[in-house]
Amino acid sequence: MNPPACAFDFKQWQSLQNLFSEIIGTNITFLDAEGTALSVPSQATSLSSEMAQPFANDSRAEGADCAFRSFREASKKGTGIYQCAHRLHYYNTEILVKGSRIGFIVLGPLLIGKRDDEGTYRDMCKALGLRDEVFLDRVRDLKLFSPDRIRVIGQFLQQLAQYSAGLDDQKNRVEELLPGFLEHPTKFFSGLYAGQIANFLLDIAGAYVGADSGSVLLLDKKAKNFTIETARGLNVDVASKSRVSYKGGVAGWVASRKQPILINRSLKESSLRKRLKRPQLRSSMVVPLLSKRSLLGLFCLNTKKQNKRFNQANLLLMSQFGKLAGTALSRASS
Repeated sequence: MNPPACAFDFKQWQSLQNLFSEIIGTNITFLDAEGTALSVPSQATSLSSEMAQPFANDSRAEGADCAFRSFREASKKGTGIYQCAHRLHYYNTEILVKGSRIGFIVLGPLLIGKRDDEGTYRDMCKALGLRDEVFLDRVRDLKLFSPDRIRVIGQFLQQLAQYSAGLDDQKNRVEELLPGFLEHPTKFFSGLYAGQIANFLLDIAGAYVGADSGSVLLLDKKAKNFTIETARGLNVDVASKSRVSYKGGVAGWVASRKQPILINRSLKESSLRKRLKRPQLRSSMVVPLLSKRSLLGLFCLNTKKQNKRFNQANLLLMSQFGKLAGTALSRASS
């Protein structure tokens, strides 16, 4: 593998990438600007070329690396969705550092919008000389995403990769100026990293559901409470509270169960209704930040008006975000 033009800890990124792939249920490939793999592709599903097993003597069924073909399209057009010859999709997100492209993260194969009917896939297989039963068995296992959903996941990974590259570059510069600085225990860079991940999470997730306000709370295990890492749109009294009880309120309920919850005026569970402290909110999502089932914190999104995006489907997406962000945050403490 050729090294990228900027500083980037790809060994550390590999572990994150593998976990991200498992969480979102699709393959992730990180390619440099020339198409060379910068990390080992993380495989959660079959590749298009594996799914499209050809008949032995059929020259039409030429093996193809659709992830690389999607990258070539993205190299011309930038971040976006690509559909391969097998009617499967790839999402490419461009990674920029200091204004220069260092490569693309490619997600897929996956399905966007809806699955085609089996007849359409059989016709495609016949035209390309593929074993339709093998292909259909594997396409049924592919994850289905809406265009918005895959874009917002791609955006989170893009921001994370770009910030990680920049942070690694900063570390190298500090080490050059102060030899030995990074050999000593320090929370300086881990604090920067955690704060930036919290900002990414709140900005991207909040924009997706159209939240009026939100916050990211990180768990302080020694003090047995949460600290507010970042907040948006909260009044001065709420935002100024640096610590939140681990046991009280909705935060305590979610922390104890490690499960996300959607709270609105139709909430029926009496134990939760008693914990609600802000009746002016119409709906809230409270989501745990998890890394391998370990609780690292919570994030909350709120709306004061009727908002159709505060629903169970988006709560599941926010739960995926919580796992992505939790996995990234675990890097800060490792």
